[in-house]
Amino acid sequence: MKIRILAGVLFLLGASILLYPSVSAYLNSQNQAKVVEDYRNQVKQMHDAETEKEIQKAREFNENLKRTVVIDPFTEEMDQQLSEDYLKILNKNNGQIGTLMIPKIQLKLPVYHGTDAKVLKKGVGHIQNTAFPVGGSGTHAVLSAHRGIPEARLFTDLDKLEKGDAFFIQVLDETFAYEVDQIKTVLPEDTGDLQPAEEQDYVTLVTCTPYGVNTHRLLVRGKRVPYDQKVQKTWKDWNQEETADNRKNKILIAVVSVAAVVFFYYLLARPVLKYRKEKRHEK
Repeated sequence: MKIRILAGVLFLLGASILLYPSVSAYLNSQNQAKVVEDYRNQVKQMHDAETEKEIQKAREFNENLKRTVVIDPFTEEMDQQLSEDYLKILNKNNGQIGTLMIPKIQLKLPVYHGTDAKVLKKGVGHIQNTAFPVGGSGTHAVLSAHRGIPEARLFTDLDKLEKGDAFFIQVLDETFAYEVDQIKTVLPEDTGDLQPAEEQDYVTLVTCTPYGVNTHRLLVRGKRVPYDQKVQKTWKDWNQEETADNRKNKILIAVVSVAAVVFFYYLLARPVLKYRKEKRHEK
């Protein structure tokens, strides 16, 4: 019996190690989905005049931005104190600016002010001295997230994007569509491609690369495109689907859980029941 118990403990340990990434990623995605839904519900309760005022404040912030050196979002320097004026803009649902959606890699993540460690563990961070992602000529918003952390997928699959792929940013009740037009790998200090360009409306997604090494930065830039009926249909169709990763995680969790129940039944419960039956028979 001791050997059986030891085998059961070892099996449980192995199953826990196997399930941890899937369970953690699934729970994290569910939490992110709740955050996104809470944000959406808050926006629905806002009046049109209030929404327009918030968007206008963000655009005024963008207009007042001067050409500055953008600091790599993964350096310790980015744990800087965020200015009060910056934090007052688009501050909904505990600091959430909006929601980033990338259909190609089935990703939907909340976007927050700043890129400190806490932000980058739970979603996408917006670099303070870049434009808010509310569109406009001569603006360039820079959004950043981690990749390869076990508890959340975040930007792990960002390298799968190709030129022509679309991503969307929802800010309050507006949706902005972007088409990937440039993909680059640069050194952390090379931030020239994160500067605004005249008459252009850009959003760049930044993460570490190569996977697990993190010596460089992957820059995926999107150029604003019209949010026309075709683009809207693409987004809405995907937005209503459950992501493939969530389905896979659910299946894996279910399979391993059922296997664990069956294993423990034959390893521990069945022998115990058989032993008790034999004892009753002897009596």
